[in-house]
Amino acid sequence: MQCLAGPIHSLAFSPNGKFLASGATDGRVLLWDIGHGLMVGELKGHTDTIYSLRFSRDGEILASGECCKFLYTFPSSD
Repeated sequence: MQCLAGPIHSLAFSPNGKFLASGATDGRVLLWDIGHGLMVGELKGHTDTIYSLRFSRDGEILASGECCKFLYTFPSSD
């Protein structure tokens, strides 16, 4: 898996283990299909480094947080 989003500061695995979310210094959250090693989504909205990522227990929602106290939630395509 190759990421062009800059240094990674946070990672989260989906509850079913099929996906990995990565948060980078450029504010992008990338969603990866672990089994195929492919990026399957890019979530935009942040303008600063992503320091935290968390999937909901059912894997339906991915929450991301940056240093400036912004929190975004995204529906997951699990």
